[in-house]
Amino acid sequence: MPVTMRVGKWQGGRTALAFLPALVTGTMTATAAITYIDPADIPIPTSFGGIYLDLNTGTANGSTEGNSVGVNSYTISYSEPASGDWDVNFFFGGAAMVHNDSINIYRAGDGTDNFSAVHNLEAGTLVNGASTGTSQPLAAPTFGGSGAYPADPHMGASALQFVNGADGYIGFVLDEGSSPLYGWMLVQFHDDGTPGLIKEWAYSDSPIEIGQIPEPHPAALLTFAACTVLLRRYRRRGRHAQNP
Repeated sequence: MPVTMRVGKWQGGRTALAFLPALVTGTMTATAAITYIDPADIPIPTSFGGIYLDLNTGTANGSTEGNSVGVNSYTISYSEPASGDWDVNFFFGGAAMVHNDSINIYRAGDGTDNFSAVHNLEAGTLVNGASTGTSQPLAAPTFGGSGAYPADPHMGASALQFVNGADGYIGFVLDEGSSPLYGWMLVQFHDDGTPGLIKEWAYSDSPIEIGQIPEPHPAALLTFAACTVLLRRYRRRGRHAQNP
């Protein structure tokens, strides 16, 4: 059964003051132009079925990802959902993957081979739907894959390949033909028979750099500063009470 997850996690503290910074941080993530999911830490099974991921459940059936970064949920499933309810399927620990026509992933070639190797992009690479010079998404939305069947391998020791057990970045464009969302995903693939890991991802309705996360809103920074002052006063009062 698919599991829908909300973006953001509540982190409590020992006192009311202690959780205020975490609350401010959660607010910044939810209201910023970039939707950031951290930490997801979703295991990639070693089985053929693997895991299916719908990055942005913005519509009733998920077939056309949401038009706004304000949508803040995703769905994971360990059995194949309906055809329009998933974006990418990782299996064999991440050594193989397939993707739906709802997502275009940066890969080798000129954008015409839907089974060319998905590329491991460097942090800071701009994801805007265009070629990076060495990588680009598919020119037209279509089903595709990487690392399985006749596909070129995306794992190995060569440039732009994913190294077993090491962190790597996927760049992608959701719904390139309508209202695109530009994003990146941090993964750890394994081709040694052990589970991989989907660590985190982010997307925006504007071009985004690999690894880019939301910047703090000025109002949130002011609130955080006020919380810090209150916390310091609270601690000073505590020390004073212990040492009158």
